[in-house]
Amino acid sequence: MFPKTDPVTGKKITKDDISKLDYSYQIKKLSSYSYRRIKYNTLKVRRHSDNYEIGYYYQACCPASVVFKMPYKIKDNKLIFYYPKNYIYKGEKAPVTGIQTYPFDGIKNVINDFNNFIYPRLDKMALYTNTYVLKGEKNIPYNLSSIYANFEKLLGKYNYWNDKKVSTLNIKTENTFALKIKGKVYPVEVTVYPYKNGSKVMYKAYFNYTVISGGKSTLTKSDIEKAKQKIEQIIED
Repeated sequence: MFPKTDPVTGKKITKDDISKLDYSYQIKKLSSYSYRRIKYNTLKVRRHSDNYEIGYYYQACCPASVVFKMPYKIKDNKLIFYYPKNYIYKGEKAPVTGIQTYPFDGIKNVINDFNNFIYPRLDKMALYTNTYVLKGEKNIPYNLSSIYANFEKLLGKYNYWNDKKVSTLNIKTENTFALKIKGKVYPVEVTVYPYKNGSKVMYKAYFNYTVISGGKSTLTKSDIEKAKQKIEQIIED
């Protein structure tokens, strides 16, 4: 079950958004941790417009394969799989003994894979990753130095490869600070200008978040609102 709206922006998530997703890699990755007969390099998954084509391949002693298609549809923000009723098996005689190989897997085992291991985990995968940019500005009756010092004391600098150094060119002071939300650190760009008898503070915070297919998100609209309150409390403190 996919969420109906983005937990941060509130934007509606449509069937078209969901149909762009390709779960081939996730199905393959999950299968590699499933039954011992499945190895990561012996499973191939290919997405088509209305089905996933899944192939199990075995080449330890002689080539063999089991290929089937798993149809799906999207309805009411749900991804629904339809289990296959048959599969295509291709086997060859062993090169030394000449013995005919037989399917190393059956359709029941394939269905068990999805029922017992893969299907329950499809709602715990990343639906998409997005960045929400929070912008704001405030006029404060405090001097530039005290506001900047408050950010340094309460947040600390945000260290990353293009971290801005302190700039005191002409009339402004700016830097990037570290805002911690839910145990993760996010960058907040802060610029302070002298303004009338006080200062003007402009900030821009970048929040990367991931929406999970089951509907949860690493951040919510409430988290962003709390982050905004925290930034403005530092400005006004």
